[in-house]
Amino acid sequence: MNNPQIRALYKSGVTQVVKGNIDSAGIYFERGLALAISSNEQFLTATGLYHQSYFYEQKHDLSQALSSLGESLSIFESLGKKINVGNCYNSFNRIYQTLGNYSKALSYGLQALRIKEELNDLRGLAMRNLARVRACARDDQLGLMLARQPGDLVEVE
Repeated sequence: MNNPQIRALYKSGVTQVVKGNIDSAGIYFERGLALAISSNEQFLTATGLYHQSYFYEQKHDLSQALSSLGESLSIFESLGKKINVGNCYNSFNRIYQTLGNYSKALSYGLQALRIKEELNDLRGLAMRNLARVRACARDDQLGLMLARQPGDLVEVE
C-alpha cells in the first residue's frame, strides 16, 4: 500500500491536473495504475481507477468515468475504506449532476454525506455537492444556503 513509485506517478498526475495538463495527467495515472495492478496493490489500484475516472470526466467521456469509478468503489468497499467510498459517492454525485440526472446525483450525495457524518468529517465536498444538487433540482433554500458556505477541499486516504 505504500509503493513510492506508484504514489509518485499519481502525485505527478495530480500536479498536471492542477496545471491544466489533463492529457499529461492521464499518462501518469495510466502508468501508475498499470504498476499498481501488476504489483497487486489493491488500494493503489482503486486510487488509480479513481484518478482515471477524473481524467475521463475531464475529457467528457462520462461513460468511461462512471465505469472506472464503479471499479474503484468496489475495491474501496472491499477494503473497508469508508472515506474513499464517500469520495467515490461524491464523484458519482458530480458526474450525475453533469448528466442532468438529479435524482441519482441526490442519492449519491446523500450517501456521501452519511459517510462524512459517520466519520465526523463535514468538510466541504459532500455538503457542497449535495447542496448544488438540491439547488438545481428544486429552488431549495437549504440547498442554496449550503452551496454558499465555504468548505475545505481535502484529499484524504
